[in-house]
Amino acid sequence: MAWLDIYVNKEIFRCLMTKIEKGRAKFKDCDEQGRPVTKEYTPAKTKYSDVDGNVLMRDEIFKLIKDKARARTKQTKIIKNPELVLASEMEDFIVEGYYLLECEGFNEHLKSTGKVIKTAYTSGNGYKVYEAFIMPFRDEVIMVLGLGRLTDEIKNITAGRLSPEKKRQIMENSNVPRMKEEELLNDLCD
Repeated sequence: MAWLDIYVNKEIFRCLMTKIEKGRAKFKDCDEQGRPVTKEYTPAKTKYSDVDGNVLMRDEIFKLIKDKARARTKQTKIIKNPELVLASEMEDFIVEGYYLLECEGFNEHLKSTGKVIKTAYTSGNGYKVYEAFIMPFRDEVIMVLGLGRLTDEIKNITAGRLSPEKKRQIMENSNVPRMKEEELLNDLCD
C-alpha cells in the first residue's frame, strides 16, 4: 500500500493505493499417506524424499489440502454442456491468462447465441481450478482464465480499514516532508 496524491483541476485527491491481485493457496508437499516430504534442488532436477528417506518420483508427490493428500488435477480435455451467460458477467473478473481457441464455425456459433461460455478449467499442472470464459473476440474465439472477482478482492482489502477521519489524523500528524507538485513535475520533465 502507498499513498498517491492525484491533482485534478486544482483539487488534490489523496488515495491509498493497493495492488489488487488474487492470492493463491499454498499447500505443503506430502506423500500418498499425507506425511511430509522433503525437497532437494539439484542442477538436473528436484528430488523428493519421504520421511523414511525413500526417493519419490514427481507423480508420487501430493499436496496436503484440508489434512488429506490430494493428487494433481488433470487437464480439462472436454467441456460438456457449459453454462451460457451474458458477457457482462466478466466485468469484474481478475484475468490470469488468455488463450486463443481455433475451431471451425465456433466463433459464428457463439456470436449467434449472443452469450459467452462460462466453465471451470484446469491446466493439469497442479491444483488450480480456473473460472473460464470462452467468447468471440474479433474473428477468433478466446478463453479467458481467472481465479477471482475484483469485487471480492476489493472487499477483502477494505474490510477492517481505517475510517476516513483516522486516515486524515495519521496524515496530518506525519512529520515526513512531502514533495510539492512543482518539484515532482520539474523532476519528471528534466
